[in-house]
Amino acid sequence: MLVVPKVVIPAPYWGQPGHLGWVRVERFVRWLGAAGFQAVVIRAGSRDRDAQRQWGTEITVRDPIGFFTDLPTESVKAIPLRPKNLFRRYLAYLVLVPDPVVAWARRAASHASVVEAIRGAEWVLASSPPESAHVAAYRLAEREGARLLIDLRDGWLDEPTLPLVPASRIQTVRHRRLEARILQRAERIVVTSEGWRRLLTGRLPWTAERVTVVTNACPEFAPPASVVPAASDDPDRPLTLLYAGKLFSSRSERRIEHLLEPIEREVQNSSCGGRLLFVGNLDEDERRQLGAWGDRLMGSGWTVEVRPPVSRNEALQLMASADGLLLLSSSEASIPAKLFDYLAVRRPILVVAPRGSEVWKIGVDLPQVTLVPLGETESRSRCQDFVERCRVSDVRYDLPADFSEEHLRKRFLALLGWDETAGVSASAGDRGSDHRSPTSSSTPSSRVTS
Repeated sequence: MLVVPKVVIPAPYWGQPGHLGWVRVERFVRWLGAAGFQAVVIRAGSRDRDAQRQWGTEITVRDPIGFFTDLPTESVKAIPLRPKNLFRRYLAYLVLVPDPVVAWARRAASHASVVEAIRGAEWVLASSPPESAHVAAYRLAEREGARLLIDLRDGWLDEPTLPLVPASRIQTVRHRRLEARILQRAERIVVTSEGWRRLLTGRLPWTAERVTVVTNACPEFAPPASVVPAASDDPDRPLTLLYAGKLFSSRSERRIEHLLEPIEREVQNSSCGGRLLFVGNLDEDERRQLGAWGDRLMGSGWTVEVRPPVSRNEALQLMASADGLLLLSSSEASIPAKLFDYLAVRRPILVVAPRGSEVWKIGVDLPQVTLVPLGETESRSRCQDFVERCRVSDVRYDLPADFSEEHLRKRFLALLGWDETAGVSASAGDRGSDHRSPTSSSTPSSRVTS
């Protein structure tokens, strides 16, 4: 009898507009469904409930703190931002390790509907941030004796953005112990770049044989002809350059001037004007700084426009309609998810990033990308080249095969024992073996505690 392998995915952010974790996990669920797996997604919301979906089962477990609510999945409104309260934020991260969503993770791991739905699960999979999703995954894998796959979209203790880490040695130790226990239990560890792999295996050498790089994927997107910029021979026509997403509110080390100063040096000596369009859930400080930059660039014939976030499909159409796209990265290891959306719409991209970073290494080989070294002043010729590319509206670039959904789908499913020729999981039904890796055999099998 054919055994349909079941994969359990605790994803508190599932269904939350604008959350990058949802975009990645939705892709996993889609791939799993097409391959014949049964998925059980455990999400956070305002109340407990179950629902059957085409791909499997969706279980909503009430979030006791209220970070995640039951927003409609097609909502395009901005997610309301709470007023900043640094004391409240640091207190929450001090008490709740690895993050405040761990209160939901503990509740989800023991919820009656979840316990019933995970019976017979072959794999438990979690993707972070938040890292508390891994706490739920660990507990569920222990309860059911299932295999564990940990997907680290960003580094946990590598280039950390968590409050109090690494500023507090005590907090760092608490995170390090929790991370080690979960990763020791994991049979597979996925990271999104070679840089993350090097940092993790350099810090925890025993993870080396378990770590696989599965980057994000370029969406399969064909822009309507009506949104693609029309060909023009006018060398002075106004241009639209678009930036999607947050600036320093998601990574504090980013600086708006790192992106706009190179552009300013170019447009000051240019006869054309245009607009810089920022689309995303920007906070008050980001909007204020962009307003100041609008005043600063006005004399050069450029305007700065800020729009609220839109649905992903609308965002892709806006990208496709722009003359050029802007990306700012301050990380050595991270590859911003928006880069893959930018590549998919095949418009020129100006990337400001550290030399030698993962984003830089990708851009070196792509004609679509113009690279500007982060913080270096000798960049006018590079920006001039980018602006000239933006004027050629009818040029479209080829997508890198390594970032295609088809390539990454096979890579991801292979981690779960998927045999594409046989049409079933090679490991399905093999529940009698101990799924914990040899390295974790000495690790207590008790639940994770912080």
